[in-house]
Amino acid sequence: MGLNSKTKSKSKTKSQSKSQFKFKALGLVEVLIAIAVTGILMTASITVATRALMLIRGNELVDLASSILVRSLEISRSPANFNFSDQVNQGSSANFKLSSDPTTQQYSLMPAPNGPEITDCTSSTQANYLVEIGLRGSNELAANVICNQIVITDVTVSANTASRVFQVKSVVVYEYLGNISKQELISYSTEFIPV
Repeated sequence: MGLNSKTKSKSKTKSQSKSQFKFKALGLVEVLIAIAVTGILMTASITVATRALMLIRGNELVDLASSILVRSLEISRSPANFNFSDQVNQGSSANFKLSSDPTTQQYSLMPAPNGPEITDCTSSTQANYLVEIGLRGSNELAANVICNQIVITDVTVSANTASRVFQVKSVVVYEYLGNISKQELISYSTEFIPV
């Protein structure tokens, strides 16, 4: 019996060492799987963060374009800044662009070449309508991507009236990630002609 007990103890130590070796190898596999899973999670989180930042930048651009659209319409309808009768002949239309003074941050309308309504900012004619932004922190965002055109049309029905009616249409076109977007805002204004 003594001999059998020694053999049993030797076989136990051999099997124990084999199982310990298997457990050590199993630990290496677990570490490699953990590294792979961590790598996949990091890649996914970076992708999500990048897409979120792109979405935020796109929303900022849409917000900026909308504020330019409204601002240009407000400036064109302001009687202190603009007189429709002096700028637009009866029964016709004229194009204008938004301009800003960098020192005073004041906006005004400047005559622009007459032509079709803008569709993008790439052609030389439509590049005349690029907006010079004076808003804090927005110059880099709007650089060469936002165009604004104001089309003022005399829509007076009869020449014998004591007033003239003008349609004021502000058009903003901007490009982001290869997509061209366009927004329009239309308003009407009446000027009374002194008799």
